[in-house]
Amino acid sequence: MTSGTVFSVFISFIFIPLILAADLNDDTINGLSKLQTMTIDEYINYINPPAVHKFQNGNGEKVLCVKYEDQISLQSGNTSKGSRDNFAYKNSSAEECPEGSVPIVEITRERVERAGSLRQYLNTGLHDNTQKTHEEAKSAVAFISPRGSQEIHEIKASFKVWQPSVDTSNSVFSAAILRLLHENPDESINEAMEAGWMVYPSRYGSPRVTFYVAHRVFRKGEEKDCIDLSCKDFIQEGKEYYPGMPIPGISAYDGTQMDSTISIRRETRGNNANNLVWAVYLQDKLVGHWPAILFHDLTFYGNLAQIGGQVVIRSGKRGTPFPKTEMGSGDFARKGFKKAAFVRNIRLFTNNGALITDRKTNYFLSKRHCYGIKGYVKQDDYWGHHIYYGGPGGNAGYCTY
Repeated sequence: MTSGTVFSVFISFIFIPLILAADLNDDTINGLSKLQTMTIDEYINYINPPAVHKFQNGNGEKVLCVKYEDQISLQSGNTSKGSRDNFAYKNSSAEECPEGSVPIVEITRERVERAGSLRQYLNTGLHDNTQKTHEEAKSAVAFISPRGSQEIHEIKASFKVWQPSVDTSNSVFSAAILRLLHENPDESINEAMEAGWMVYPSRYGSPRVTFYVAHRVFRKGEEKDCIDLSCKDFIQEGKEYYPGMPIPGISAYDGTQMDSTISIRRETRGNNANNLVWAVYLQDKLVGHWPAILFHDLTFYGNLAQIGGQVVIRSGKRGTPFPKTEMGSGDFARKGFKKAAFVRNIRLFTNNGALITDRKTNYFLSKRHCYGIKGYVKQDDYWGHHIYYGGPGGNAGYCTY
């Protein structure tokens, strides 16, 4: 696949409409229509599991500690949970969930109203559909694939965490991405799963760096673009890390560099070889998983990884000023260590944890006057295959639409 082909497929991927899988009986457009007929309060009561404890995280969002089995992703009926007043909340400043429960960010009235309406909120995923403007993804990424017929069963890399500035007047988010895909023989890509960190103010209500997970399915009769736990798909397992949480430890320009190691790995559950999942790890600690049966092409393996930086901006007229939305540290890749953002020790594994060493890499950059990317390989366990990426967006000379 050429970089141009990859990019065109990816763009068609990222802007598919969001089909929210929160209707507990189906994932169809009819199911979404049912949700759209609800009032905001009805939706909030419907979507939030009962909690045994709750706390407020660093983004200012409420986090519910819910029994593992009460997660919406594990429900199969339309059972009402009753009034929110019946929730057994135990407020505390301690950001910790009791044994037997997992943390889930509460979907609040304020969060829905930030999108404008419930309908607009349900149509907002890894893009912002609340504005009547077209959106564009700008990327500085490495595409990595095994040579021959090797299968990817895990991707893993360590990201330097930065605090990019997002111009909310004409931008949606800035993110660092670890994405697994399956490219078919006809070069089509219909599914993807990813994890990383992002600054997405309209979703999280904060300019803080936030950990996220997302998956996409784009096939005839099934279209989803789901972020975090807004869909009935991702299952939270860990207690320490969860989608929607602010990432602690931001790198300082020309100072202390803070790592965030992320991996997506195919595993089995319950000693059952047929119970396959794709698990997400942050700092080598389990966050949760997608059941592999959610996918078709990605059920058993991937064959293409995409790693680097991405911003989503609203379209403008050719030659006009580009949004002042930063990627990574806000500095170009050529600035190097302690100045530019980088991803180090990028690794792909096949079955049984065997490292894939015979692989090919293509680097793609969609807006060279605004952002940059450079790739290197060192034969050591710290750096390994690594990339520098990022840039200042519209703060740079010649960076225009």
